[in-house]
Amino acid sequence: MKRLEDQLQFACAQHLRAAGVMFFHTPNEAKRNPIEASRLNALGLTPGVPDLCILLDHERVVWVELKTTTGKISKHQENWAKKATQRGHQVHLLIAATPDEAVKELQAILAQNTLPPSETFLPPSSESM
Repeated sequence: MKRLEDQLQFACAQHLRAAGVMFFHTPNEAKRNPIEASRLNALGLTPGVPDLCILLDHERVVWVELKTTTGKISKHQENWAKKATQRGHQVHLLIAATPDEAVKELQAILAQNTLPPSETFLPPSSESM
């Protein structure tokens, strides 16, 4: 895997699988031809959905967006996170320089999964700047 963000995601996915955690990834990042993109959009593919959706015990769902230290949050990702937290979901931004660091950050997110939605991590709103 050449892309660092893919390496971060792969390490997190391996960790979650090994721990028996239920999760999934929505492949929004792939480049598609216009016909395939149109078909997937019609089926519900939504820009901005975080990289990982993690299903925890007691009806808890945690969303995690992975970024490298140079990665940027898109406007779609920012808007999706804002709407999800308004509905009571936790949306976390995980920034890491290495796969090992990503797994440690993911472990910290999982350890604090009882935080109320108001204490989750959102990217700063460009409207508040």
